[in-house]
Amino acid sequence: MKPHESIFLAVLEQLGVSAGETAMVGDTPSDDVDGARALGIRAFLLDREGRFPDADARLTDLLELPAALGLEPN
Repeated sequence: MKPHESIFLAVLEQLGVSAGETAMVGDTPSDDVDGARALGIRAFLLDREGRFPDADARLTDLLELPAALGLEPN
């Protein structure tokens, strides 16, 4: 179970990518974000309800993700 590293490692293996070339979005700091970051995955916290206003890499809406990743709009 998250945040145990085995769940993240299994997904990376299935996708055939390394942690450093991966981004993950989760809504729980301790289970999703901390677990992913511990393995070197770039992790974003989706905080639609504003429960974690001081969190690093916080998104209030998934529409913010492309900009957070540094992607240019089409």
